[in-house]
Amino acid sequence: MLGSYQRPVPMPIAKLPYLGILKLRDLPFAFYNCDSQPYIGSITDHPYYRSLDENDPSIFLTYYKSREHSLNFIEYSWENFVALKEKIRLDGWHPNLGPPITVRDAGQEDGTHRLSILCHLYGPDATVMIVDGNLTFPALQLNEYQIERLSHAIGRLVLEKTAQISALENELANCKNEKKALLNSNSWKLTKPLRFIKDWFLSKT
Repeated sequence: MLGSYQRPVPMPIAKLPYLGILKLRDLPFAFYNCDSQPYIGSITDHPYYRSLDENDPSIFLTYYKSREHSLNFIEYSWENFVALKEKIRLDGWHPNLGPPITVRDAGQEDGTHRLSILCHLYGPDATVMIVDGNLTFPALQLNEYQIERLSHAIGRLVLEKTAQISALENELANCKNEKKALLNSNSWKLTKPLRFIKDWFLSKT
């Protein structure tokens, strides 16, 4: 696999949590071919991670070379990659190492280098927190049972908040309908000033 980049077997795509904790190995990871077409695999198959794990820059460079003509290609050297790894190894992980790492159901949208380094230094079982599509590390240091309970609790909280928002939206719609009904009733004495006020009020509701 050193001379050419071989595409891994795609992993099934599962809907990512709006809020929740998952292991790096379970995070859908976006790969790209030379035409910038994404497909999903595991982070442990990605050439950036493998190049660190196997201490082989040729894996990194082969994949990097295959993307040179893609639209979203970014200049990045092996030396910069290793320097970033050493910085994280010595100083720890910090959010200000780059822009926020966003994730969607189709996989992570950026942060490939940082996530590969994170996986190399802390292992594929390291847990990350997803909050509204943004990935943070470290996640809370919990065991698997605690992670499962927290995920269920977060899921219930999201459903409750969604129901509350829906109820508020319905109340607001009802209030607007009641106002319109009142304004359309015969109780209005439509003198010219009042008609002007009524038309303006209706335009705002």
